[in-house]
Amino acid sequence: MQTAVVGTKGVLSYRLNLEDFPGNARAYAYFAEIEELAKNETRKFKLEQPYIADYSNAVVNIAENANGTYTLYEPSYMNVSLEFVLSFSFAKTRDSTQGPLLNAMEISKYVQIASKTDRQDCKFLTNVIFGKIYLFLQNN
Repeated sequence: MQTAVVGTKGVLSYRLNLEDFPGNARAYAYFAEIEELAKNETRKFKLEQPYIADYSNAVVNIAENANGTYTLYEPSYMNVSLEFVLSFSFAKTRDSTQGPLLNAMEISKYVQIASKTDRQDCKFLTNVIFGKIYLFLQNN
């Protein structure tokens, strides 16, 4: 990734309206350093809002986690409960010289899939499976 939003004042804040929420989801954050940092510069930050114990205590250090510039680090939050309005912010840590960075994010809502199988689908699959078995047996 070669583009990102950078919090030059130490914080990146967002407010998003999520269609078809509230609900449970999987959220991905994509981080890749897009600047050549000097040896004495660091970019470390935390999820500040909302405070979620397991996630907010973790420090994102792209250089460590992604092993270099332009290399992607993509943590995901497996099963988070999200409301219609999602407000969040990343804030730099006290020992960081650079503000937070976010290349992209993705939120996928979990939906229940109805188990409706049409009989014609079953017949088709059965014919395909038996057709392949017949061809396999015929060729061996």
